[in-house]
Amino acid sequence: GINAEYMGFTESKESEATEEARPARPKRPSLFSPANVNPAAEETTGDKSKSALACKNQGNQYFLQKKYTEAIQAFTKGLEYDTSNAVLYSNRSGAFCAVGNYLKALNDANVAIMLKPDWAKAYSRKGAANHGLGRLEEAVEAYDKALSLESSNTQAQDGKLAVEKDIRQLENKLQGIDEVGDAKEEFYIKQYKDKGNQAFVTQDFDKAVHWFTKGIALDPSNEVFWSNRSAAYCSLQEYDKALEDAMEVIKLRPGWAKALSRKGAALHGLKRYAEAIKTYQEGLALEPQNTQLQKSLEVVVAEASNAPRAKTPEPGARYMTPSAPK
Repeated sequence: GINAEYMGFTESKESEATEEARPARPKRPSLFSPANVNPAAEETTGDKSKSALACKNQGNQYFLQKKYTEAIQAFTKGLEYDTSNAVLYSNRSGAFCAVGNYLKALNDANVAIMLKPDWAKAYSRKGAANHGLGRLEEAVEAYDKALSLESSNTQAQDGKLAVEKDIRQLENKLQGIDEVGDAKEEFYIKQYKDKGNQAFVTQDFDKAVHWFTKGIALDPSNEVFWSNRSAAYCSLQEYDKALEDAMEVIKLRPGWAKALSRKGAALHGLKRYAEAIKTYQEGLALEPQNTQLQKSLEVVVAEASNAPRAKTPEPGARYMTPSAPK
């Protein structure tokens, strides 16, 4: 399980708190300075910094008591006072990890890195979040970055060792099932599909294409990979490639309404309105209650009727955003 030491909350907080606790040096306002109009402006900022620090300290105490939900609430409250506080994002990332919400933990870690790019702990948080998400390669990469910034960072050292242990266990498991025949292949197919879907959901469409392409290379007869990559290409506005993939899906699984939905979206993006309308209608003939097809058809019909008068269609309005992969 995840403990306080692994998450990095047992380290001394003095170094983190010192800079935040130090009162801002008062500036001598000019005659035209807004501070002359409102002398309490700087005090208000100082009060907010103190409030943010108090929330951070309270959150750390909750975390050490394993009251993770309360810790998240305290760190979130602190961010209301100071939205640029990398430590609060980092600590909330650790708390999210503790409750198993690794996607939010990763988001907070990325914000901490953006605010403090040379901070090893922020990369260590990213490593822990990726580990929880099962992204072992990305976790090692994040921990390596942390150690390149601070080679003695024990949190990053321990985190990397834990990930490497899981990688070895995974490799041993794969070796153990090698003689089972297709079991190893099926394992990788699931890995590529899950990683591609996760990338799609987080709108990292290039990475989604990468994983679905690996899946196609492993199992070219799997229509789901072709369908999902078509959706990813559509989201990248690479409609020709999206159409090629959609046609492959139709070959592999004739009579599948989703395949026609993918083809319709690609044709719509290419402004081949009549073909898109016909394709959506064919899909609805198979699944009359398919709301995605219904909405897509409405959009393309409306755009087709306005096309002669439209000067420059908005890129985002050219096609319905593909639904998340299945």
